[in-house]
Amino acid sequence: MVETMTCASCKETIVEKKHIKAMDKFYHEEHFNCAVCSVDLSEVPVYTREDDIYCESDFKAKFLAKCALCSQYIEDDCLKAMERMWHRNISSAPAVRPPSHRT
Repeated sequence: MVETMTCASCKETIVEKKHIKAMDKFYHEEHFNCAVCSVDLSEVPVYTREDDIYCESDFKAKFLAKCALCSQYIEDDCLKAMERMWHRNISSAPAVRPPSHRT
């Protein structure tokens, strides 16, 4: 018996021989797109969260914090201080040291 494949995007049966499988789901080639910007993901890195698929830039914008000092996305461990996020290795930078208090 042949397994019926359903496109995770349009919910229709996939009858074409060419299709894409990601996260144990099947997609028509034309429906393998970023959940935010709809860019074709067949030739670029794919990021996933909560059953959705994303291009790199939309995934980072939606789910990653930016460092308060350098404004780059924080992809590893981070520090939270003064209600802001920082790269872990940035804590020794002069720009984030608290001002010294003279007595």
